[in-house]
Formats: sequence, C-alpha cells, structure tokens
Amino acid sequence: SASASASASASASSGEEKTLLIIAVGEEEEEDGEEEEVDEGAAIAAARASFDAEAAAAGREDAKLEDLYEVEVMAIRNDEDATAVMDAASAAAPSRSPSLSAPLSSVVADAYSAASATGTTATTTTTPESARAILACDESYARHRRSLRARLAAWKSRASRGLPVEGFGSRAASALNRAIGGYDRDTCQAAGLTGGEAARYRLEVRERLKSRGEGTVKELFELQVESARRKAIKRFEAALLKGSKGGMGGESSEYRASARRVAALAFENAAKDLEVPSLGLVRSDAVRKTEAALNDVLMTFEDSPAARLRAVSQVQRAATKERKPSERAVDVKLDLVAMVRPDGYGNLQGFVGYQLPGGNQVTVGFQNDADSPDVIGQFGGVRPPFLRVQPKLKLDVEL
Repeated sequence: SASASASASASASSGEEKTLLIIAVGEEEEEDGEEEEVDEGAAIAAARASFDAEAAAAGREDAKLEDLYEVEVMAIRNDEDATAVMDAASAAAPSRSPSLSAPLSSVVADAYSAASATGTTATTTTTPESARAILACDESYARHRRSLRARLAAWKSRASRGLPVEGFGSRAASALNRAIGGYDRDTCQAAGLTGGEAARYRLEVRERLKSRGEGTVKELFELQVESARRKAIKRFEAALLKGSKGGMGGESSEYRASARRVAALAFENAAKDLEVPSLGLVRSDAVRKTEAALNDVLMTFEDSPAARLRAVSQVQRAATKERKPSERAVDVKLDLVAMVRPDGYGNLQGFVGYQLPGGNQVTVGFQNDADSPDVIGQFGGVRPPFLRVQPKLKLDVEL
C-alpha cells in the first residue's frame, strides 16, 4: 500500500496570500508486485488535522490550511519522481518568507511529520538537500527491496515444495550484503549532511531493509532444515524396513546403529550447505534435534504400522510359498539293532544308540535275563542267545 515515506516542503510564493505546500509520498510495492494509487485525500486530511490542532493550541482557531497554503500531493516511485518533486519545489521557491506567525510556521512542519508518519519514520526537513537525500533513501530502499524480495521469493517457492536451494547459505549472505551495500552506496550523501535528520532517517530505512531481508532468510533456513529432517527420517525408516526382510542382519543392533549414523550424516551434510553464520543460522541445533528424532524412530520402529505390515507380509509369503520339486533319487540306509542277554534274572537292563554319518544308526540293548524261567520258556526251553543282531534296511525314494 502507498505510504508517506518522506515529506519535502517548499515555501514558495504562489500569489500574495498562499504558499505552495508539497507533500511527497513514497509508494511501496505490494507483495504481489502491484502498486496502489496514492491516497491524496488521506494525506491531505492528515496534514489538515495536525494543522488544525496546532493552530488551536497557538490561539489561531480561525486559521485554515487551505487559506494559507496551496496543497499538492506528489507520489515518489523512482528517481524521476524525486527529481520532479525537487524541480517543482525549486520553481516555486519564494523570494520572501510566507506571511504567517512563527507558531503557524511550526504547524506546517508538524503537518509534514503527521502525513509522512503514515507508513515509515520520516524526517521533516526544511532544506532541499535534506529532502533530496530522504527521497533518495526511499527510492534506493524500494529498488533494493524489490530486487531482494524477487530473489528470495524464487527460493521460497522451491523451499515450500520441499526442494533444496543449492548453495543457499553463501547465496543468501551474498544477496543480503549486495542489497545493504547498494543502499549504503546510493545514500552515502545523506550521512554527511548537517543537521542529522537525513542521516537518522537513512539509518532507520537501512535497518528496515536489513531486518526484512534477514527475516525472510531465517524463514527459508527453517523451511529447508525441516525438509531435510523429514528426508533423513524417511531414509532411516526405509533402511530399517529393508533390513527387516531378513538375510541382511536387519534385526541386529549394529545394523540399526549403522543406518542411524548414515541418516544423521546425510542430514548434517545437507544442513551444512544452509548455514548463514552472520545471522546465527548454524546447523548444530538442527543436528541435535534430528538425532533425537532418529532415536525416537528407532525406539518405536517395532510398533510402527510399517513394521507390522512388513511382518504380516512375511508370514503370508511363507505360508503360501510352494515347495520346489526335488530331483528323483533313491537313498539307502542301514540300521543295526543288537541285544545282549547275559546270565541273570532281569534285574538290570538298558540300551544305547549312536547316529552314524549319513543317517545310519546303531542301537544296542542289554538285559541280564538269560536264567529267567519266563525267558527260557519263550525260547522253547533253551537259554536265549547271548548276542542277537537284527539289521534294518531303510529306503528313501524321491520321485
């Protein structure tokens, strides 16, 4: 919106009774790049209200701004407009002072201040040199502000979509230094003027240009840091899911710690490119926050929906997996079963087995029941053999 950023006055005779009063209004560009028209009525109304209040305080209630001054509002958008204002003031310069009392003369100065305080902190000056310097400050501010805002807007468009700005840290610092340095060069004349009004105004506008630029850079830094943090977390979760497939040691603490270190290092390298040390924008705090976020992901990974879905999928695949057909073959195995039956009545018995390589097995039993009548009866009245060996042939056929 249009704002009165400087007020230049010219006490110029425009007849016998009226003096030309020029109110110079600086106009700033809107965020969408458009410019609004200067509200002349608002500027004149502000000057009239201040004039009436000061006139009443001076005991001149009958004095009216329009009776003493010919008021003209002029917009300042560029160097040409500033030159036009100064030319108009110089052309109407009076050969004598206006015929009004000292209190009313101060009223006009106060009216200038009231009109110019609408949008910026302007300084009222009564010398053409100071007025020209103030207008130069406004013009330089608007020009460098537009240039800086256009560059930062392009970066903000990328950052808002999660895309990094290559070399953001160095490029942002260079853009800020270029804007501030250009403003300093354009307005160096105001710093050397006597009186101090123009010099103070120059510093105020410089601080406004600097603070707005730095604020946007800090916002872009935070946007890109948050985007890099989200990417690091997603990369870490993907590594954990990939390791949980099996065969990669994904369940081991070493694998998970390694994946966490890789994600943290990737974030730190990305944040290093975003640093602007001159503004206090460094990666140390961001790295600590990201490491804490990665630890939280690691602690809650087993209960996360992604991990549970992966486990269910593995169980389903294992349950529905078909057995691959094997080659046709015949496997022959021989087992031996031996029984040792010494003299006795069966008060001691046992057995022992041994598995041979290749699947063959030997089993030996022991029982001292050779003198038992029951056992002798089973063998037709004769003693059982001391050692009996029984072979067992096993065939494993794959068709």
